[in-house]
Amino acid sequence: MIIPVKTATGGYDILLKRGALDELGKYLDLNRRVLIVTDSGVPSDYSKRVMEQCKEPYVVTIPQGEASKCFDNFKMLLSKMVELGFTRSDCVVAVGGGVVGDLSGFVAASFMRGVDFYNIPTTVLSQVDSSIGGKVAIDFNGYKNIVGAFYPPKAVIIDSDTLKTLPKRQISNGLAEAVKMSLTSDKELFSLFLRKLFRIVQPLNLKSERKYNRRRNNRATKRTSSCLVASAYQRIAFGYFLFFIFIMPLRVNSMPLRPLRVGITQSNISTPRSIPSSKL
Repeated sequence: MIIPVKTATGGYDILLKRGALDELGKYLDLNRRVLIVTDSGVPSDYSKRVMEQCKEPYVVTIPQGEASKCFDNFKMLLSKMVELGFTRSDCVVAVGGGVVGDLSGFVAASFMRGVDFYNIPTTVLSQVDSSIGGKVAIDFNGYKNIVGAFYPPKAVIIDSDTLKTLPKRQISNGLAEAVKMSLTSDKELFSLFLRKLFRIVQPLNLKSERKYNRRRNNRATKRTSSCLVASAYQRIAFGYFLFFIFIMPLRVNSMPLRPLRVGITQSNISTPRSIPSSKL
């Protein structure tokens, strides 16, 4: 599947295909110097498979984590490109998650005022969010993404096979972002989540339901009406499902462990009062 993305400077394509990592030569111009940027958390096999399809590849691996999206690594990658004799006709390829994509994209945007940039996201979150839109940046002086640019890639290659090695926590992290965006911006996507999880065959409100029923045949309409009574309860259950499956694990894992302290002060301890003998 190819999804075209329009931008102010033209546009680019997002390719979604299983096994695309082994067919990059069909979609990308790799017949030149290629700086492949990845991190230590990405299986090295991914960058090797990209390297095998390039004419003159150079692989740089940065440490995993948000701390790598810094000015020092930005400078290091630019210095590496200068040392290797990169020109404006060469390119940068990111193989990894959002940190790798943001850093590599900003390097590509800055070197010689811009060279070609290809993004190959390998996490759910980067595939549904950070690889799309052309936002590239680094963290600086304690501020996240404060130095950067809008620099759309020449292409985004999404190979779902790269998700097989992803930890479950990272999968939940990316799916939570997809659900969030569906709730705020895409009713059809949210309906898709509902149908897949609860087999609901109806839209989210009565107005759209009438339009929906007009577009369907009588059999689909009967099936839709049979779900109306349960839909409200299912939506509530779905909300709890999202919270406990996606949000709560992220919050619990990010909570610092603190010892429980019970503060007892003199003011909290009430002194016993004597009972008058007349009331005995």
